[in-house]
Amino acid sequence: MSGAEGTMEPVRVSNQLSAVSLYSGAGGLDLGFDQAGFSIQWAIDNDPWAVRTYNENLDPVAVCGDVLTVSPPSDLEPDVVFGGPPCQ
Repeated sequence: MSGAEGTMEPVRVSNQLSAVSLYSGAGGLDLGFDQAGFSIQWAIDNDPWAVRTYNENLDPVAVCGDVLTVSPPSDLEPDVVFGGPPCQ
């Protein structure tokens, strides 16, 4: 309780989950996760133009590389790993 009258005030708790994005492209899927409250910590795609677009429009956490050979930083411990692999 708080306040002189003993009223209860809401307590805001941050339950934001962290995530890593694979096959990120320009960030469309990542934008949805961001809007759902996830904190994208790292993203990767092999298209340099897509990565540039991602970093211009979202938090600049995307790197350009092959998801099969480039690993996220070792200190990351994401709650969720998601991806949008190409569907050729």
